[in-house]
Amino acid sequence: MNKQKAIFGGYRLIFLTGIFLLFFCGIGRDDISLKRYYEFSKDSVFNCIGELYGVKGNFIQSCVLIESKFLLSSAHGFYIESKNLINDSITVLDKKYPIKRPASMSLANESFFYFKFNNKVFFAKRIIIHPGYNDDFHSEGYNDIAIVELTEPVTFVKPAALYTDTMEQNTRGIICGYGNTIKTSGGNIFGLNRRKKMAGENMIDSLGGNWINNSWGILFADMDNPKTADCNRIGDSIPLPLEWHGDAGDCGGGLFILHNDQWRLAGISFAPSYYADWKIYGQKYGYYGFIDGWTRISPLIDWIQSNIDNLNLD
Repeated sequence: MNKQKAIFGGYRLIFLTGIFLLFFCGIGRDDISLKRYYEFSKDSVFNCIGELYGVKGNFIQSCVLIESKFLLSSAHGFYIESKNLINDSITVLDKKYPIKRPASMSLANESFFYFKFNNKVFFAKRIIIHPGYNDDFHSEGYNDIAIVELTEPVTFVKPAALYTDTMEQNTRGIICGYGNTIKTSGGNIFGLNRRKKMAGENMIDSLGGNWINNSWGILFADMDNPKTADCNRIGDSIPLPLEWHGDAGDCGGGLFILHNDQWRLAGISFAPSYYADWKIYGQKYGYYGFIDGWTRISPLIDWIQSNIDNLNLD
């Protein structure tokens, strides 16, 4: 078995009957120090990356400020799972596994959340979930995006500019979000440290997912191994110097691409890695080969801007 390792930040477990889904937050190259990812996150480009919390102080995910009173994040972070479990199944590599899952998901009230930018707390006035988002357990992450209006403006952070073109594929993207830091080798976790903001890079290898406004709705990239091309799944097999895969706590964080000498927000992370990736690319390749995904901003520009314009009129 190939024992190549990778570096992680943060994780979340969903226990099922006999199997589990394992979501990690921030996978970096095993031959690169985590300090380099941490130092990269200090770039002023990433000041617009914030944190989303529940009222009890539990960290949920990341977010991106796009105007002084408006931010984007992934929609799924605003839902509450029912404590009641029901029997279901999930198919992985053509094999069906029995699971137990929450009986229902419900959108939480705005008062359930607060946000942090540079450790200053802000509260939500309104949350708008994309109408095409499906909160079903079997959803593929389509339209996993939400707009949040804050009760007061964030005056000390420059908001992210939005990418409005459609030339994302085969372009270098930089990725940023929050999460714990884990090192693992061959699928075995052996260390957990405090959550930090981390940033890395990846090539946007493919477009896909749902078809919305005459465009694909999701941007994809895989985590390339610096030592072997065996686990390459899409795009070029050569990793970038700070190759990175975001997940879990990075959900809601941003993917930025350079356009006209300005870094612009091109995607919102929704972390699609699940049991099949864990079973094959986690255990066999030390998590190289994982697929990352972002809700694509460009087909949603009109939806984002029209909602912000309407809220500003209130």
